[in-house]
Amino acid sequence: MPAPEPQLTLPERPPNLPHPEYETPRGVSPLQSVRAAGLQYPNYTPFKLPNLTEKPFTDRGLSADPTKSRLLKAASAITHLTPEIGTELSGLQLKDLTDEQKDDLARLVAERGVVFFRDQDLDVHEQIAFGAYFGDLHIHQMAGIIPDLPWVHPIYKDETAVNGRSHQIWHSDVTLSPKLRSFLETLEAKHSGLEQAEKALRTNGCLRRDPIETIHPVVRTHPVTKWKTLYVNENFTKEIVGLEKRVGDGILDALYRTVAEGYEFQVRWKWTKNAVAIWDNRATFHTGIFDYFPHLRHGLRVAPQAEKPYLDPESRTRKEALQQEKTGKNN
Repeated sequence: MPAPEPQLTLPERPPNLPHPEYETPRGVSPLQSVRAAGLQYPNYTPFKLPNLTEKPFTDRGLSADPTKSRLLKAASAITHLTPEIGTELSGLQLKDLTDEQKDDLARLVAERGVVFFRDQDLDVHEQIAFGAYFGDLHIHQMAGIIPDLPWVHPIYKDETAVNGRSHQIWHSDVTLSPKLRSFLETLEAKHSGLEQAEKALRTNGCLRRDPIETIHPVVRTHPVTKWKTLYVNENFTKEIVGLEKRVGDGILDALYRTVAEGYEFQVRWKWTKNAVAIWDNRATFHTGIFDYFPHLRHGLRVAPQAEKPYLDPESRTRKEALQQEKTGKNN
């Protein structure tokens, strides 16, 4: 007798998604209407979403077993791809993980930055349900979406794509001098989505939410590990608050260069069919390398949302925390 199929719980759909496949009571198909208006891809007609608001959030990793044994004992192999970042787990199917194993996975990702899986039997609905376990799913404000599945960010690059690459932004746990670290912890930076929004409008893209500017600490604390990481991003961080622009830009440029050149804190993954990467944006940076051009790369991404960035003065760097843990074991 076949095992019963698990029930998938998907997030609640936004009420204003376009649904061109149905007909109105007057018998007019929205599909015909949008084509008559000259839209080539009616399933991707723009729709508006409310602006993001801060919501209560509890990281699933806080419920994990610190040893992560419920997850790791179920894996057939555990491969740390570098000493500092990146782990591959073999012999597991993400769709079959228990809630306890997912909690352990959240902690492992927080500690290792990114965890990889190959040969996953995971359809798009299962991917959405899996991601939604860890937090409310983000809907990208500009990128194309899959009809009726707005939480999925499709990645599709072939020979027609613009041959370029994103800014090189990498793992954020880098080695800085104690004096510089102390100074950076006093700073805040402005993060802005205005430039991204303006580019979308210039290229006839859509804008589902109003662009915003926010102030965040330059150094943030991860709620699970209590480790401190840099929180500056070359794409969105525009200035350091309260500093002369020339000085602030010099600091940001130095931080970007330090991150990009911290090769001991980087990991590179070779994609294969049905491979999955799970990374923590609070502790890592990522970039896509365009070396596969003009060949096709096609993937799907879902992104759970988390807490507003904060700095706990009592938190430590990853290196400090692991060194203290090692010292404690030796005593």
